[in-house]
Amino acid sequence: NHLPRGPDHRRHVSAHGRDELGRGGGVHDRAHRPDRADQQAAQAFRLLGILDAPDTSVPIAARLLDQPEAFTEELLELLVDAQLLQSPTPDRYRLHDLLRLFAREQSARDDPDPARLAALARVLDCYLATARQTSHLLQPTDSRRAGGPADRASAMAVSDRASAVGWLDREHANILALAQHGATLPDQLAACTVALARALFWGMQIRAHYRDHETLGRLGVQVAQRLGDHRSYAHLLTDLGVISWRLGRFEATRMSLEQALGVLNTLGDRDGQARALNTLGVVHLRQGRWQAARTCHEQALRLFRDLGDRRGEAAVLGNLGSVAQELGELAAAVTYHQQDLAVSREVGNRHGESQALANLGESLLRQDHWQTAIRSCEQAITIAQELGDRDTEGWALNTRGEAHRRAGDLAHAVDDQQHAITIARETGDQSAEARALWRLGLVSRDLDQLQRARDHWQAAVAIFDELGAPQAQQVRRLLDAATGEETIVSGHD
Repeated sequence: NHLPRGPDHRRHVSAHGRDELGRGGGVHDRAHRPDRADQQAAQAFRLLGILDAPDTSVPIAARLLDQPEAFTEELLELLVDAQLLQSPTPDRYRLHDLLRLFAREQSARDDPDPARLAALARVLDCYLATARQTSHLLQPTDSRRAGGPADRASAMAVSDRASAVGWLDREHANILALAQHGATLPDQLAACTVALARALFWGMQIRAHYRDHETLGRLGVQVAQRLGDHRSYAHLLTDLGVISWRLGRFEATRMSLEQALGVLNTLGDRDGQARALNTLGVVHLRQGRWQAARTCHEQALRLFRDLGDRRGEAAVLGNLGSVAQELGELAAAVTYHQQDLAVSREVGNRHGESQALANLGESLLRQDHWQTAIRSCEQAITIAQELGDRDTEGWALNTRGEAHRRAGDLAHAVDDQQHAITIARETGDQSAEARALWRLGLVSRDLDQLQRARDHWQAAVAIFDELGAPQAQQVRRLLDAATGEETIVSGHD
């Protein structure tokens, strides 16, 4: 059905493209519309049926049809008028599921296979080119992700970080659907699924689309294995490890990284080995195996330094700081995080700078430098919000909230922890959610809200237990103490 348009939805057909349809009266004058326009609209309808995505934009539809964007928009509006296409929001179009099936059947009957594959290739190439451009804009210091330009289509209009974030947020569901479709296509097109999974690593991480990223990563691994692309297979396994540990799937992470390291060692890919070792170290860190984490990170640091990879070096320095912090070596932790911060600024890695500031804030907090920790976290939050980095924003909010609590500012502590929980739940980061619940429970205890504190801690323990995280025991001790205190109070009554 044709969905009603809101008052802000304005068609652009009056401004361009009408001469391409033939008559000066425009697309709304059906009595004067040439038959060719009907034929082209019918072809557009059929080809839209093969585009396996929740919705589409004019630029993507133009690649699909191999037509100028202005002319494509005219055809899409004809289909809306005919109630064959929906336009629920300005400049976005979608097919009802039943109409999609009908359109696909018509395309299979009327459009030759080479034409249909060529149409899909143009769309995949467009998404790949835009994904590579987005990767460059979101993380310009990591040139490996950007790759080269796609062969048959230029990127869409993504020119700065804000437009890159907006494009990714609008299109990530479409990208996932098309990657799933692409994985079933002939090898040359299926390779686009592998390239998309590699190119979108930073975008998906920064925007915290973890579950979609996991699905995309698994598709990429399967296709790379099928194509015999061993290097991409190993790198995607490493990427999948990063996603899995963010989702708390530590055993899956370990298996992915062990497989990746086996292939990377065979290939002699030292860069890949360094990244896999660094990620494996993070897994050990999250599960409380501090010495194993340190060993992995030290090996990764040597490799990155041998390769002259300053960006990788900074990331490992930050992780070594987190290990030192957990081992109680707080002065060393601060030094590592300061080194991470200095190198990240030197290479212009704003994402790394934000993470280093957040981690430094945590180490300063543990040294009881509350106000300094708050300032460090505030800098981290500012940069993270500028970059659209929700993961680092949530981490820094959690640390700032705890610093506020220790400084006696309980109202701001509650606000920060609740915001951190909201971000963690939206992104699916269970470890971050449990950490924020733990600290929100501390605030509730300080406010003499013991039942609320116990509720928060019980929720945190359930998550930590599910993740196999050592923090579960620390929170259990808080629960036991709160239960004992409640018993004493009840006895006085």
